[in-house]
Amino acid sequence: YGGYAQRDNATRNKVILEKDVVVNGANVYGGSSFDNGDASHNEVTLRGDNVKAQFLNVYGGLTSGGHADGNKVAFHGGKVRTALVGGEGGSGASSNEVTIENGDFSAATDWIIGGKSGRGSTDKNTVTIHKVVHDTLAVAVTGGKGGASASKNTVTLGKMTTTATATVTGGSAGEAVTGGEANGNTVNLTNVEAGAAVTGGEAIGGSANENKVNMTGGTVTAGDLIGGKTTADTAGKAGDANKNVLTLTKVRELQEVTGGESAQGTASENIVTIDGTDEDLVRTEIKGAVFGGYTAGGAANHNEVTLKVKSGKNVTGGNATKGDAEGNKVAIEGGSFTGKDILGGRSDVDGAANGNEVKLT
Repeated sequence: YGGYAQRDNATRNKVILEKDVVVNGANVYGGSSFDNGDASHNEVTLRGDNVKAQFLNVYGGLTSGGHADGNKVAFHGGKVRTALVGGEGGSGASSNEVTIENGDFSAATDWIIGGKSGRGSTDKNTVTIHKVVHDTLAVAVTGGKGGASASKNTVTLGKMTTTATATVTGGSAGEAVTGGEANGNTVNLTNVEAGAAVTGGEAIGGSANENKVNMTGGTVTAGDLIGGKTTADTAGKAGDANKNVLTLTKVRELQEVTGGESAQGTASENIVTIDGTDEDLVRTEIKGAVFGGYTAGGAANHNEVTLKVKSGKNVTGGNATKGDAEGNKVAIEGGSFTGKDILGGRSDVDGAANGNEVKLT
Protein backbone atom coordinates (compact mmCIF):
# COMPACT_ATOMS: atom_id res chain seq x y z
CA TYR A 1 0.00 0.00 0.00
CA GLY A 2 1.15 3.48 -0.78
CA GLY A 3 -1.49 4.67 1.71
CA TYR A 4 -4.27 2.95 3.64
CA ALA A 5 -7.12 4.57 5.58
CA GLN A 6 -9.76 2.73 7.54
CA ARG A 7 -12.43 5.46 7.31
CA ASP A 8 -10.83 8.60 5.87
CA ASN A 9 -9.25 9.46 2.51
CA ALA A 10 -6.18 7.80 0.97
CA THR A 11 -4.95 10.28 -1.65
CA ARG A 12 -1.75 11.33 -3.43
CA ASN A 13 0.25 8.25 -2.49
CA LYS A 14 2.87 6.52 -4.64
CA VAL A 15 4.13 2.96 -5.04
CA ILE A 16 7.26 2.38 -7.15
CA LEU A 17 8.68 -1.07 -7.80
CA GLU A 18 11.94 -1.51 -9.68
CA LYS A 19 12.86 -4.44 -11.86
CA ASP A 20 15.25 -6.26 -9.49
CA VAL A 21 12.62 -6.73 -6.73
CA VAL A 22 11.24 -10.25 -6.30
CA VAL A 23 7.47 -10.39 -5.70
CA ASN A 24 5.26 -13.48 -5.70
CA GLY A 25 1.48 -13.15 -5.48
CA ALA A 26 1.35 -9.69 -3.92
CA ASN A 27 -1.53 -7.21 -4.06
CA VAL A 28 -0.46 -3.65 -4.91
CA TYR A 29 -2.56 -0.56 -4.02
CA GLY A 30 -1.52 3.01 -4.61
CA GLY A 31 -4.15 4.20 -2.13
CA SER A 32 -6.97 2.35 -0.41
CA SER A 33 -9.83 3.45 1.84
CA PHE A 34 -11.70 0.63 3.53
CA ASP A 35 -14.86 2.59 4.29
CA ASN A 36 -16.29 5.74 2.66
CA GLY A 37 -13.18 7.81 2.11
CA ASP A 38 -11.80 8.72 -1.30
CA ALA A 39 -8.84 6.94 -2.93
CA SER A 40 -7.83 9.49 -5.54
CA HIS A 41 -4.74 10.85 -7.29
CA ASN A 42 -2.57 7.89 -6.33
CA GLU A 43 0.19 6.49 -8.54
CA VAL A 44 1.56 3.00 -9.06
CA THR A 45 4.66 2.43 -11.19
CA LEU A 46 5.79 -1.18 -11.66
CA ARG A 47 8.90 -2.14 -13.58
CA GLY A 48 8.89 -5.79 -12.63
CA ASP A 49 10.62 -8.70 -14.32
CA ASN A 50 8.06 -10.97 -15.96
CA VAL A 51 9.40 -13.97 -14.01
CA LYS A 52 10.43 -12.41 -10.68
CA ALA A 53 7.49 -10.04 -10.25
CA GLN A 54 4.13 -11.78 -10.09
CA PHE A 55 1.14 -9.82 -8.79
CA LEU A 56 -2.31 -10.99 -7.75
CA ASN A 57 -4.06 -7.61 -8.15
CA VAL A 58 -2.86 -4.11 -9.01
CA TYR A 59 -4.98 -1.03 -8.14
CA GLY A 60 -4.14 2.62 -8.47
CA GLY A 61 -6.95 3.52 -6.04
CA LEU A 62 -9.58 1.41 -4.26
CA THR A 63 -12.40 2.46 -1.95
CA SER A 64 -15.59 0.74 -0.83
CA GLY A 65 -17.81 3.79 -0.60
CA GLY A 66 -15.99 6.87 -1.87
CA HIS A 67 -14.55 8.12 -5.14
CA ALA A 68 -11.46 6.74 -6.88
CA ASP A 69 -10.59 9.51 -9.34
CA GLY A 70 -7.41 10.58 -11.10
CA ASN A 71 -5.30 7.54 -10.25
CA LYS A 72 -2.47 6.33 -12.48
CA VAL A 73 -1.03 2.86 -13.05
CA ALA A 74 2.09 2.51 -15.20
CA PHE A 75 2.92 -1.15 -15.77
CA HIS A 76 6.28 -1.80 -17.46
CA GLY A 77 6.73 -5.50 -16.73
CA GLY A 78 5.61 -8.34 -14.51
CA LYS A 79 2.83 -10.88 -14.40
CA VAL A 80 -0.74 -10.20 -13.24
CA ARG A 81 -2.82 -13.18 -12.13
CA THR A 82 -6.20 -11.56 -11.48
CA ALA A 83 -6.91 -7.87 -12.25
CA LEU A 84 -5.31 -4.52 -13.01
CA VAL A 85 -7.49 -1.48 -12.27
CA GLY A 86 -6.78 2.23 -12.43
CA GLY A 87 -9.44 3.16 -9.87
CA GLU A 88 -12.42 1.45 -8.26
CA GLY A 89 -14.82 3.39 -6.06
CA GLY A 90 -18.30 2.72 -4.73
CA SER A 91 -19.42 6.28 -5.53
CA GLY A 92 -17.47 6.73 -8.77
CA ALA A 93 -14.19 6.22 -10.59
CA SER A 94 -13.30 8.79 -13.25
CA SER A 95 -10.23 10.23 -14.98
CA ASN A 96 -8.02 7.25 -14.14
CA GLU A 97 -5.14 6.20 -16.39
CA VAL A 98 -3.73 2.73 -17.06
CA THR A 99 -0.66 2.43 -19.27
CA ILE A 100 0.89 -0.96 -20.02
CA GLU A 101 4.23 -0.94 -21.82
CA ASN A 102 4.82 -4.66 -21.36
CA GLY A 103 3.65 -7.47 -19.13
CA ASP A 104 2.28 -10.98 -18.89
CA PHE A 105 -1.51 -11.21 -18.71
CA SER A 106 -1.81 -14.71 -20.17
CA ALA A 107 -3.17 -16.15 -16.91
CA ALA A 108 -5.16 -13.17 -15.62
CA THR A 109 -8.67 -14.23 -14.66
CA ASP A 110 -10.68 -11.00 -14.25
CA TRP A 111 -10.00 -7.78 -16.19
CA ILE A 112 -8.01 -4.70 -17.03
CA ILE A 113 -10.16 -1.63 -16.30
CA GLY A 114 -9.46 2.09 -16.23
CA GLY A 115 -12.31 2.97 -13.83
CA LYS A 116 -14.88 0.75 -12.08
CA SER A 117 -17.88 1.61 -9.89
CA GLY A 118 -20.89 -0.46 -8.93
CA ARG A 119 -23.30 2.47 -8.58
CA GLY A 120 -21.42 5.62 -9.63
CA SER A 121 -20.03 7.19 -12.79
CA THR A 122 -16.89 6.03 -14.59
CA ASP A 123 -16.06 8.74 -17.10
CA LYS A 124 -12.91 9.91 -18.91
CA ASN A 125 -10.79 6.88 -18.03
CA THR A 126 -8.05 5.64 -20.36
CA VAL A 127 -6.44 2.25 -20.90
CA THR A 128 -3.45 2.09 -23.25
CA ILE A 129 -1.70 -1.22 -23.92
CA HIS A 130 1.36 -1.01 -26.14
CA LYS A 131 2.69 -4.56 -25.79
CA VAL A 132 2.17 -7.79 -23.84
CA VAL A 133 4.31 -10.89 -23.40
CA HIS A 134 4.05 -13.30 -26.35
CA ASP A 135 1.78 -10.66 -27.97
CA THR A 136 -1.19 -12.42 -26.35
CA LEU A 137 -3.86 -10.84 -24.16
CA ALA A 138 -6.22 -13.27 -22.41
CA VAL A 139 -8.24 -10.92 -20.20
CA ALA A 140 -11.08 -8.48 -20.89
CA VAL A 141 -10.22 -4.79 -21.30
CA THR A 142 -12.67 -1.98 -20.45
CA GLY A 143 -12.11 1.76 -20.26
CA GLY A 144 -14.90 2.47 -17.76
CA LYS A 145 -17.50 0.21 -16.14
CA GLY A 146 -20.07 2.05 -14.03
CA GLY A 147 -23.55 1.68 -12.63
CA ALA A 148 -24.67 5.21 -13.50
CA SER A 149 -22.55 6.08 -16.52
CA ALA A 150 -19.47 5.09 -18.49
CA SER A 151 -18.81 7.90 -20.93
CA LYS A 152 -15.85 9.47 -22.73
CA ASN A 153 -13.55 6.56 -21.92
CA THR A 154 -10.77 5.46 -24.28
CA VAL A 155 -9.15 2.07 -24.88
CA THR A 156 -6.11 1.80 -27.16
CA LEU A 157 -4.39 -1.46 -28.10
CA GLY A 158 -1.22 -1.96 -30.15
CA LYS A 159 -0.16 -5.05 -32.04
CA MET A 160 -1.29 -8.20 -30.21
CA THR A 161 -3.70 -11.14 -30.25
CA THR A 162 -6.72 -11.20 -27.94
CA THR A 163 -8.18 -14.57 -26.99
CA ALA A 164 -11.81 -15.66 -26.75
CA THR A 165 -11.98 -14.34 -23.16
CA ALA A 166 -10.54 -10.92 -23.98
CA THR A 167 -13.45 -8.70 -24.99
CA VAL A 168 -12.58 -5.04 -25.62
CA THR A 169 -15.06 -2.34 -24.52
CA GLY A 170 -14.71 1.41 -24.36
CA GLY A 171 -17.47 1.99 -21.79
CA SER A 172 -20.00 -0.31 -20.11
CA ALA A 173 -22.82 1.13 -17.99
CA GLY A 174 -25.89 0.09 -16.04
CA GLU A 175 -27.20 -2.94 -14.22
CA ALA A 176 -30.33 -5.00 -14.67
CA VAL A 177 -32.34 -2.93 -12.16
CA THR A 178 -30.75 0.52 -12.56
CA GLY A 179 -29.89 1.65 -16.08
CA GLY A 180 -26.86 3.69 -17.12
CA GLU A 181 -25.48 5.76 -20.00
CA ALA A 182 -22.49 4.84 -22.20
CA ASN A 183 -21.84 7.78 -24.51
CA GLY A 184 -18.81 9.15 -26.32
CA ASN A 185 -16.44 6.23 -25.71
CA THR A 186 -13.61 5.34 -28.11
CA VAL A 187 -11.78 2.10 -28.94
CA ASN A 188 -8.59 2.29 -31.05
CA LEU A 189 -7.07 -0.95 -32.39
CA THR A 190 -3.92 -1.16 -34.52
CA ASN A 191 -2.90 -4.55 -35.96
CA VAL A 192 -4.90 -6.42 -33.33
CA GLU A 193 -5.98 -10.00 -34.00
CA ALA A 194 -9.20 -9.95 -31.97
CA GLY A 195 -10.65 -13.27 -30.82
CA ALA A 196 -13.65 -11.78 -28.99
CA ALA A 197 -16.22 -8.99 -29.28
CA VAL A 198 -15.20 -5.34 -29.67
CA THR A 199 -17.66 -2.65 -28.52
CA GLY A 200 -17.37 1.11 -28.33
CA GLY A 201 -20.07 1.59 -25.69
CA GLU A 202 -22.71 -0.65 -24.15
CA ALA A 203 -25.53 0.27 -21.79
CA ILE A 204 -28.28 -1.51 -19.88
CA GLY A 205 -31.44 0.57 -19.69
CA GLY A 206 -29.82 3.77 -20.97
CA SER A 207 -28.32 5.19 -24.15
CA ALA A 208 -25.17 4.32 -26.10
CA ASN A 209 -24.60 7.32 -28.35
CA GLU A 210 -21.62 8.84 -30.16
CA ASN A 211 -19.23 5.96 -29.50
CA LYS A 212 -16.39 5.20 -31.89
CA VAL A 213 -14.34 2.18 -32.93
CA ASN A 214 -11.26 2.84 -35.06
CA MET A 215 -9.46 -0.24 -36.35
CA THR A 216 -6.44 -0.37 -38.66
CA GLY A 217 -5.14 -3.74 -39.80
CA GLY A 218 -5.75 -6.97 -37.91
CA THR A 219 -8.80 -9.21 -37.76
CA VAL A 220 -11.89 -10.02 -35.71
CA THR A 221 -12.07 -13.80 -35.89
CA ALA A 222 -14.84 -14.29 -33.31
CA GLY A 223 -17.43 -11.99 -31.79
CA ASP A 224 -19.30 -8.96 -33.10
CA LEU A 225 -17.92 -5.49 -33.68
CA ILE A 226 -20.39 -2.84 -32.47
CA GLY A 227 -20.17 0.91 -32.10
CA GLY A 228 -22.93 1.39 -29.52
CA LYS A 229 -25.33 -1.16 -28.03
CA THR A 230 -28.23 -0.90 -25.58
CA THR A 231 -30.07 -3.74 -23.87
CA ALA A 232 -33.21 -3.64 -21.73
CA ASP A 233 -33.25 -3.46 -17.94
CA THR A 234 -35.68 -5.47 -15.81
CA ALA A 235 -38.43 -2.92 -16.50
CA GLY A 236 -38.00 -3.44 -20.23
CA LYS A 237 -36.44 -0.02 -20.79
CA ALA A 238 -33.58 0.51 -23.23
CA GLY A 239 -32.12 3.74 -24.56
CA ASP A 240 -31.06 4.93 -27.99
CA ALA A 241 -28.00 3.90 -29.98
CA ASN A 242 -27.41 6.92 -32.22
CA LYS A 243 -24.50 8.64 -33.95
CA ASN A 244 -21.99 5.84 -33.39
CA VAL A 245 -19.11 5.61 -35.86
CA LEU A 246 -17.09 2.60 -37.04
CA THR A 247 -14.00 3.32 -39.16
CA LEU A 248 -12.21 0.15 -40.27
CA THR A 249 -9.24 0.16 -42.66
CA LYS A 250 -6.99 -2.67 -43.90
CA VAL A 251 -8.82 -5.17 -41.67
CA ARG A 252 -8.52 -8.66 -43.14
CA GLU A 253 -11.46 -10.46 -41.49
CA LEU A 254 -14.65 -9.42 -39.70
CA GLN A 255 -17.72 -11.16 -38.31
CA GLU A 256 -21.02 -9.30 -37.78
CA VAL A 257 -20.61 -5.50 -37.79
CA THR A 258 -23.16 -2.99 -36.42
CA GLY A 259 -22.90 0.77 -36.01
CA GLY A 260 -25.69 1.18 -33.45
CA GLU A 261 -27.98 -1.45 -31.90
CA SER A 262 -30.89 -0.82 -29.52
CA ALA A 263 -33.33 -3.18 -27.84
CA GLN A 264 -36.10 -0.54 -27.58
CA GLY A 265 -34.91 2.92 -28.60
CA THR A 266 -33.82 4.46 -31.89
CA ALA A 267 -30.75 3.38 -33.86
CA SER A 268 -30.20 6.35 -36.14
CA GLU A 269 -27.43 8.42 -37.73
CA ASN A 270 -24.82 5.71 -37.25
CA ILE A 271 -21.94 5.46 -39.73
CA VAL A 272 -20.06 2.30 -40.75
CA THR A 273 -17.08 2.66 -43.10
CA ILE A 274 -14.97 -0.34 -44.08
CA ASP A 275 -12.12 0.12 -46.55
CA GLY A 276 -10.24 -3.11 -47.13
CA THR A 277 -7.64 -1.67 -49.51
CA ASP A 278 -4.11 -2.72 -48.54
CA GLU A 279 -1.16 -2.37 -50.92
CA ASP A 280 -3.46 -2.00 -53.94
CA LEU A 281 -5.45 -5.13 -53.05
CA VAL A 282 -8.87 -5.29 -51.43
CA ARG A 283 -8.47 -7.90 -48.69
CA THR A 284 -11.32 -7.58 -46.17
CA GLU A 285 -13.62 -10.60 -45.81
CA ILE A 286 -16.84 -10.04 -43.84
CA LYS A 287 -18.30 -13.33 -42.62
CA GLY A 288 -21.41 -11.92 -40.96
CA ALA A 289 -24.07 -9.30 -41.63
CA VAL A 290 -23.43 -5.55 -41.66
CA PHE A 291 -25.92 -3.07 -40.16
CA GLY A 292 -25.64 0.69 -39.96
CA GLY A 293 -28.41 0.76 -37.35
CA TYR A 294 -30.57 -1.99 -35.89
CA THR A 295 -33.41 -1.66 -33.38
CA ALA A 296 -36.04 -4.03 -32.05
CA GLY A 297 -38.35 -1.29 -30.86
CA GLY A 298 -37.72 2.18 -32.34
CA ALA A 299 -36.78 3.83 -35.61
CA ALA A 300 -33.63 3.22 -37.66
CA ASN A 301 -33.21 6.37 -39.75
CA HIS A 302 -30.39 8.12 -41.60
CA ASN A 303 -27.73 5.47 -41.09
CA GLU A 304 -24.86 5.09 -43.57
CA VAL A 305 -22.84 2.03 -44.61
CA THR A 306 -19.89 2.37 -47.00
CA LEU A 307 -18.00 -0.77 -48.02
CA LYS A 308 -14.97 -1.52 -50.15
CA VAL A 309 -14.26 -5.14 -49.33
CA LYS A 310 -13.30 -8.44 -50.93
CA SER A 311 -16.42 -10.32 -49.82
CA GLY A 312 -19.48 -10.05 -47.61
CA LYS A 313 -22.97 -11.34 -46.92
CA ASN A 314 -26.10 -9.37 -46.02
CA VAL A 315 -25.89 -5.56 -45.75
CA THR A 316 -28.56 -3.23 -44.31
CA GLY A 317 -28.36 0.49 -43.77
CA GLY A 318 -31.16 0.70 -41.18
CA ASN A 319 -33.23 -2.17 -39.80
CA ALA A 320 -36.25 -1.49 -37.55
CA THR A 321 -38.23 -4.44 -36.28
CA LYS A 322 -41.26 -2.32 -35.31
CA GLY A 323 -40.52 1.29 -36.29
CA ASP A 324 -39.61 3.30 -39.38
CA ALA A 325 -36.47 2.80 -41.47
CA GLU A 326 -36.06 5.96 -43.52
CA GLY A 327 -33.28 7.91 -45.20
CA ASN A 328 -30.63 5.21 -44.87
CA LYS A 329 -27.79 4.79 -47.37
CA VAL A 330 -25.65 1.84 -48.48
CA ALA A 331 -22.72 2.30 -50.87
CA ILE A 332 -20.68 -0.71 -52.01
CA GLU A 333 -17.65 -0.58 -54.31
CA GLY A 334 -16.76 -3.96 -55.81
CA GLY A 335 -16.60 -7.23 -53.90
CA SER A 336 -18.57 -10.45 -53.87
CA PHE A 337 -21.66 -10.71 -51.65
CA THR A 338 -23.28 -14.10 -51.03
CA GLY A 339 -26.14 -13.07 -48.73
CA LYS A 340 -29.69 -12.72 -50.03
CA ASP A 341 -30.21 -9.04 -49.09
CA ILE A 342 -28.58 -5.69 -49.67
CA LEU A 343 -31.05 -3.18 -48.25
CA GLY A 344 -31.01 0.54 -47.69
CA GLY A 345 -33.80 0.41 -45.10
CA ARG A 346 -35.97 -2.35 -43.68
CA SER A 347 -39.04 -2.21 -41.42
CA ASP A 348 -40.23 -5.66 -40.41
CA VAL A 349 -43.66 -5.04 -38.87
CA ASP A 350 -45.63 -1.81 -39.19
CA GLY A 351 -43.19 1.02 -39.91
CA ALA A 352 -42.36 2.91 -43.10
CA ALA A 353 -39.31 2.42 -45.31
CA ASN A 354 -39.03 5.65 -47.32
CA GLY A 355 -36.17 7.58 -48.91
CA ASN A 356 -33.51 4.89 -48.62
CA GLU A 357 -30.66 4.43 -51.11
CA VAL A 358 -28.41 1.59 -52.31
CA LYS A 359 -25.49 2.38 -54.60
CA LEU A 360 -23.36 -0.37 -56.18
CA THR A 361 -20.25 0.45 -58.22
